[in-house]
Amino acid sequence: MVFVDASLALIELKQRGSGLANVGVDFGETDFAALARAFGGAGAVCETRAELAAAMARALAAQTFTVIACRIPRQSYDGRL
Repeated sequence: MVFVDASLALIELKQRGSGLANVGVDFGETDFAALARAFGGAGAVCETRAELAAAMARALAAQTFTVIACRIPRQSYDGRL
């Protein structure tokens, strides 16, 4: 399981709290599920608890390794979700 942030959201939260601009905290997202498939395993991407539960069930039944990438929206850190 990989927790995937597309930014350094906690640092961004501190920048906003200090009245600073959003600088140097955003970056491109790695497709961990695709990497797992490229190496012969299984990969899944989850954005909800239901998707995570389904991905875990598939992973436990799989005959190979599985990488589950759990996306974490930046709003989840400051309660905007």
